[in-house]
Amino acid sequence: MKNYILIWMLCYSVPGLLQAQTTSSPTTSSAGNTPVLRLEVILGATASLATGDFIDYQSSFHNVVEQGTVFNGRIMPQPAPTLGLQARLSPFRDGDLQALSFSVGLQYLQRGFRNHYNTTFTPDESDYTDKTKYLESYRHHYLSIPLQARWGNKWFGTFGFVINRHVDSGRKQKLFREVSGQDAYNGGFETRSSTKTPISNSIINRSFASVHLGGGLQWNERSALYARIGAGGKILKGVTYNYSAYVFELSLLQTIR
Repeated sequence: MKNYILIWMLCYSVPGLLQAQTTSSPTTSSAGNTPVLRLEVILGATASLATGDFIDYQSSFHNVVEQGTVFNGRIMPQPAPTLGLQARLSPFRDGDLQALSFSVGLQYLQRGFRNHYNTTFTPDESDYTDKTKYLESYRHHYLSIPLQARWGNKWFGTFGFVINRHVDSGRKQKLFREVSGQDAYNGGFETRSSTKTPISNSIINRSFASVHLGGGLQWNERSALYARIGAGGKILKGVTYNYSAYVFELSLLQTIR
């Protein structure tokens, strides 16, 4: 937690220090060589696509074959919002390296997946249909520190690392069952249920680093739109079946200072 507090203090204190140094020291170089520091808000959305032994285990239930029953299942990405703040430093205003900048920030990110599992049972000897729809979603919440280098002005590319610190995890289950047809008991029925359960921190990998690669468009001096993909790091620990997640992000960068 001390690291996150330090990052926030850095974002707010560095601009003031640079300004004080500029006003109190004599000018020794041209304005073109003065570093530029920007404070940017990150606002966007992510989609987490899981892969690994645990996902293969979940998918194995989608391939069951049984007489009179149709099985249908798939693993889906987990969508989520993202929000953060970053300080971006451009060391050079002109010259060959004027398109280069570096950034450090603090950002909320989410990983996980959704498991859709449906069955339809139709017996040969009776006139009724039994349908079941099951949705299980895993959500893992992180406070992340993205460190990246950026190259480009209007169009740019980024590369860097993300230090991820786990905050909380949970699993949500939704079940819908419908029985209909002439031979259905009491003419048929519908049931719905939803449960939420926390996931113990004892099986969670509390911190790990991941690599990310991206690019975007700076359409004016204060606003940019960028996309990136991040990969790396196991979600669980001390379990037989583990998994990791690719995180696809689309965000707006808005300069506030």
